[in-house]
Amino acid sequence: MLYSFFNIFGILLLRQHIKKIPDDSYEALKACIIAGLNVSLSGNPFWGWDIAGFSGDLPEIDLYKRSCELAIFTPIFQFHSEHSGDPVPSAERSPWNIAKYYNDIIKYSIFIDFVLL
Repeated sequence: MLYSFFNIFGILLLRQHIKKIPDDSYEALKACIIAGLNVSLSGNPFWGWDIAGFSGDLPEIDLYKRSCELAIFTPIFQFHSEHSGDPVPSAERSPWNIAKYYNDIIKYSIFIDFVLL
């Protein structure tokens, strides 16, 4: 199933498509890549996904690393997740929230993404 959000009336002007991955799993990551390639082949080259899922618990280290590495090569590199109040510990995937867990991976991925631009 493909979860997405975009401006339908302005899609020809905006031309951006972002997938919402409801969970953080390898299957969801694979499905998002396949869906993004299909969207690109259908004429919309600007796509991306929420790195390491949109909701749920923080992903395991390897999944987060793979998600960052794959996002380097997509047109939209985005950290985004739901924010449900102020839980402790927070499961928000923003770099400043999970830097204590994945700091080196985040820095390297963002650096490579900017170099490739």
